Amino acid sequence: MNRQEQTNIINDLATFVRDHREDQFGDHESLYYEMLKQWRQLSRFSMDAADPASRDLADRYWTAMGRWHQRFVAEQDRIVNPTPMPGPTLQEEYEALIAELADGIISDLPRPASAAVIRIDDFARRLNLQLQEMVDLYTDVLTPIDLLLLVEYWRMVDQAVQAKEGNE
Repeated sequence: MNRQEQTNIINDLATFVRDHREDQFGDHESLYYEMLKQWRQLSRFSMDAADPASRDLADRYWTAMGRWHQRFVAEQDRIVNPTPMPGPTLQEEYEALIAELADGIISDLPRPASAAVIRIDDFARRLNLQLQEMVDLYTDVLTPIDLLLLVEYWRMVDQAVQAKEGNE
């Protein structure tokens, strides 16, 4: 995904967040506002001078987020007109799946060596910090479609982290 496509999906999500007042919720209460903050943070730096591994991870991440955005657009009617959670069991199943995916992804990201200088364009480090924020999302306030999109998000990030160069 090129820089313009990144900007387009960020602007589209920002419009949704503004139009539906998702930014009026408290910290970690809106999946869409948290996604917007993450995308804005991760798009701040150019990856042109980054090492190949960082560039590759960034490309895979943004490709995955482009797919997630397509799913988000397709589900907007269900997001705006949500159905209630059918019961606590489904909520608990989603939460367990999300926790399992999140823990696996965060542990799979490369860790910087101790006492190493961390480059500003180290995408794995920046992604790790943003994923830690997503872990803090309050899932008990999300609707079934929000939870489904959150599971899709974690699966897509997992695929981006797990994929090897040229093996997507």
